[in-house]
Order: sequence, then C-alpha cells, then structure tokens
Amino acid sequence: MPVMLDQIPQIHHALEIFGVLALAATGALAAVRARMDFLGAMVMAFVVGNGGGTLRDLLLNRHPLGWMRDETLLLMPLVTGLAIYGLTLVVGWRPLARHDDKASRLGRLLIWADAVGLAVFCVTGAQVALAQGASVAVTIVMAGITCVGGGMLRDILVNQVPLVLRGDLYMTPALIGAGAYILLYAPIGVPAASAAAFAICFGVRAAAILFSLNPARR
Repeated sequence: MPVMLDQIPQIHHALEIFGVLALAATGALAAVRARMDFLGAMVMAFVVGNGGGTLRDLLLNRHPLGWMRDETLLLMPLVTGLAIYGLTLVVGWRPLARHDDKASRLGRLLIWADAVGLAVFCVTGAQVALAQGASVAVTIVMAGITCVGGGMLRDILVNQVPLVLRGDLYMTPALIGAGAYILLYAPIGVPAASAAAFAICFGVRAAAILFSLNPARR
C-alpha cells in the first residue's frame, strides 16, 4: 500500500531540500563555467534545482507545484546560486577557460554534486508518484524524470548535449534506485528504503564516473 507524503513529512521534506540544493549547486556551477553573471547563476540554480520536480508534478497533475507549495524550494536555489557565484569570485574561479586546471576541478565538482542530486531525487520522485497512486511502471518513469529533468535543462541552457544523452550510465542508476525503493519501502520501512535506494543509485553512478563506464563506447 502506498505511503502518503503526509505520513512521512519530515523524511520527504528533508530529502527534497537536499536534492534541490545539490542540483541547484550544479546549475550555479554550470553558469560560472559558462561565464554568466550573478543573475544567470541564480536563474540556473532555480531552474536546475526545481526543473525535474516541476515536470513530474505537471505530468502527475499535482498542484500546487512543489516550489509554490513550499517557498523554501523557491528561495533556497536562488540563495545557493548567488552564494556559489560569490564563492567562485573569492577563490578565483572566474573567469575560466575550459582547459584550465581550475575549470577541470569545477567540472568534477559539478559531476559529483549532480550524482548526489540524482540519488536523492530517485527517492523523492518515487515517493511522490506512489503517493499520487501511480503504478509501478509510471512511478519508475516519474522518478527518472525527477532525476534528469533539471540536469537536461542545465546542459541545454549552456549549449551542451545533456548527460543523459551522452551514453553515460546516468538515467540507469536513477531507475535502479527507484525500483529498489518500490521493492523495499513496504518490508523494511520508508527510512531504510530511502537510504538503500540512495546508496544504490549513488553507488552505480559513482562507479560510472570513476571507471568511465559508458555502454555507448566500444
């Protein structure tokens, strides 16, 4: 039987904030790499942090949208974008050439922050879809959309091919994590299932990053 969100408000809210924060950071970092100004960093942080969840809510006809229901999800990405922009100025990461060592470190930081957001959103996406009465198949798809929606918008806005379309193991970890949550939340409880799904998704994505796993390469 699906667990309604009002039965796990603290768990879901904490995960949602953590996931939005992680992906908002990737949006701001991408803006810095693209040499946008502070407003660009704030807009990118908001769009990337909330993009996947917004698309999920629209497809599930869930209103009001998450960032309209909870202003923390509206304000936090904006503050994150401004803070990261200011921090990169302080530590001398702006402007950057893409071949610079600092730019490479920034790119690695972006990839790992994205992996964290991916792992969190595979859990929250599944939780929301199940609470809306979605089937298992639809729940897994909605979790995947929650995970990759913001990242796709980020890459498109900086004129890059989205990670999910580059052949990397990107969507796959999210789908595996969502499936794990669906299988585990009833027998072991929501907290343990959330932790397990996060660990599985992050573990698979981390392995793909560390060992350059790419099924498209021969």
